[in-house]
Amino acid sequence: MKLAASGYLIPFLFCYNPAILLQFQDGLLQGMVAIILAALTVFSLSILLYGYYFTELGWSKRVLAFVSTAGFVAYFWAGGIIVGPALGIASLALLTVLQWQKGGKFGGI
Repeated sequence: MKLAASGYLIPFLFCYNPAILLQFQDGLLQGMVAIILAALTVFSLSILLYGYYFTELGWSKRVLAFVSTAGFVAYFWAGGIIVGPALGIASLALLTVLQWQKGGKFGGI
């Protein structure tokens, strides 16, 4: 149930940026950026709601996941300002490094 909650966000992203529906009105590059950021939004929101990314997340790391999600969503709501995704990518990268150091492995390898 928690993972399905991110699916309710996607229709709102369609309204703010029709490029996700492959309607590239602003060009192909802007459309590809929008699609990638929409995928990262769903990914980071799923991490936030589920509370697990390689290993269990504490509250401080959930805050990083929230900042990441908010940064990605800000791209759509603010009309394409790149500051939000930069913050989202930086916080998601920091969360990945922290969880990797905690002992998580990709796919149990």
